[in-house]
Amino acid sequence: MPRRALPRHCDAIRHSFTSAAWMGVCAVKYETAVFDLDGILLENGFLTHEGKEAVRLLIDRGVHVIYSSGKNYWYTVGGLSFSHLLQDDTVVIAENGGIIFYPSTLRKDIINDHGPSIGEIARSFKQRYCSYEGGQLVYMPSGNRVWEEPKETIFTLFPTVLKDIPEMQQHLDELIHDTNAPLYTVAHSDAIDTVPKGQDKGRALEHLERQGTLSLATTIAFGDGENDREMLSIAGLPVTVANASPSIKDLTRSRNGIVTSKRCGLGVLEAVRLLL
Repeated sequence: MPRRALPRHCDAIRHSFTSAAWMGVCAVKYETAVFDLDGILLENGFLTHEGKEAVRLLIDRGVHVIYSSGKNYWYTVGGLSFSHLLQDDTVVIAENGGIIFYPSTLRKDIINDHGPSIGEIARSFKQRYCSYEGGQLVYMPSGNRVWEEPKETIFTLFPTVLKDIPEMQQHLDELIHDTNAPLYTVAHSDAIDTVPKGQDKGRALEHLERQGTLSLATTIAFGDGENDREMLSIAGLPVTVANASPSIKDLTRSRNGIVTSKRCGLGVLEAVRLLL
């Protein structure tokens, strides 16, 4: 049976490679796919139909799917379970690589010994810059509310007013500098993370490779943000979408990866169809 013609935008992506580079992509039998969530499978907090279809296509081809997120593991597992995307061999990387969770057995591995630094910085920040009003955390410099997402290995704040993020990050960086804590901050479009140095999604993938769960050489990684950088840097094939940050697109291109013409789930499905 003749192969179905690719959509024109997929064909354009294929022709953006040199012949040798595209032959290199096609020569590998990819066994594992690692998906970031926000901005990849999720758009505005919701799983897209196209993202779900892309995951199902890979699962049906026998590809082992892993989910990698900055969120806590129970939030991630809950959404994926509701969408019927959990398999017996599903692995969830949570909290930017701090935790690896196995939903089928409820096993949880904390793979970074972060010590007391995260808790100390969280307490110092809230004591110095926040107050509680009516049971709600308020960022005093602006008077706006902020929500702390419960996590075990990182400190995450979601301000209700996004313009507070740069100033909050500056305050956190100052606290980290003053206490010489082994931490760093990552700002997102809607939140800010404080993370132990050496804790990232790439380190979690290396941990899984040492356990025999995957081979990095035959792994595809889908990401769009700065907290995906290490993961995209070591996976056999990095893939990013149209809504990714410019620096992440540059990284992906530099490694002969795929940058899609569409955003979020549409872009993921575009790449999966191209590869299949």
